Amino acid sequence: MYRRIIAALGTLADQRPGVGAIVTTGGAAVDGELAALPNVEIRGRAPHAEIMPHADLVIGHGGHSTTMRALAHGVPILVLPLDPTSDQRMTGGIVERAGIGRTLPRDASAETLRDAITAMLSDPDLRARAARTGERLRGQHGATLGAERVEAIATRP
Repeated sequence: MYRRIIAALGTLADQRPGVGAIVTTGGAAVDGELAALPNVEIRGRAPHAEIMPHADLVIGHGGHSTTMRALAHGVPILVLPLDPTSDQRMTGGIVERAGIGRTLPRDASAETLRDAITAMLSDPDLRARAARTGERLRGQHGATLGAERVEAIATRP
């Protein structure tokens, strides 16, 4: 899957000059080496806070953490569920129904991925819906509320 994503992103350099990508493996073991391309950097891990403010699109497996961080930053997400026994497919479906991203099967071809990425990057309505979602999520101050609740529980007699 990583190789197909990298290939799809690599072809965008010709179609959309200036498009660059960072592909992270989350530290997962990948058979063989992943070859970087001129517009694609490969990293094992990267802090979300470092990348998300500059991202126009996130491609992920539908895990809660990356999905919510992308959406909180107002970034549309392309979900490729990896684990059929997890909630990743459900998360992708929710993202798609909300109009803030798309879902493709994990075995989608590089061409299908490229076409989806191109369409998503070219869709101002998608970007606007994702931006509004980010504003709404940030407005809920979830981290502050969560910390206050944990503190209240921890300080009970």
